[in-house]
Amino acid sequence: MRRGLGALNPYARLYRPESSLANRVMNLVPSWADAGWTAGDPSAAPGAAFAKAVSALQRTVSMAWEIQAIASFPRALGGVGVGILNAADDLAGGGAAVAQGARQAARQADDDRIRLYRAVSLEEFEDIMKTGGRLRPKLGHMEGKWFTVSPELAARWGKIFWKWQRQPYTIIEVVVRRRLLKHMHYDDKLDFIGPAYYAEQRLLPHVRFMREMPYIPWIP
Repeated sequence: MRRGLGALNPYARLYRPESSLANRVMNLVPSWADAGWTAGDPSAAPGAAFAKAVSALQRTVSMAWEIQAIASFPRALGGVGVGILNAADDLAGGGAAVAQGARQAARQADDDRIRLYRAVSLEEFEDIMKTGGRLRPKLGHMEGKWFTVSPELAARWGKIFWKWQRQPYTIIEVVVRRRLLKHMHYDDKLDFIGPAYYAEQRLLPHVRFMREMPYIPWIP
């Protein structure tokens, strides 16, 4: 497809709210399409297409692990789990009971973890990609990193950074175990914007990078 500088990405409107597993799976398609579009965009920053492709790949791998974890959890219970599944198969035809068990397992996993968000420069995002998803401090900057509780709040900080530095940014999603939060510094109104958690350098290895958000919420 031929296009000029600044042409609008037609795939951005295809992203669905990621409130369900089905929507997250469907979003794999526009994620890869977005990478292809960026590769042919003459106005894209150097390395942007590669970063988009890596993000789409990590997104795909993450979804594969999530689906595999849901599907394999009942069998991981061992003999007791197999006995429960067999009984469910006999009593309810199998399919519905197994699906319900998988959903319960997914909810239990979600209850133990919390998703946080951070606005990052493209330089920081590329460093995360190069290190296999590790978040590490940059020389001359804070030793730890701030995270907030929603993409919308992260976008507010990103907008401030844009005003200060005139550098493009993106938003990443990370996952931490809930028990780790008590070791983080908490500010309920950081920069008069909203709640945020500060992870010191020693805690960053326990912060798991999940993906780049497929969109940046619009902030007036």
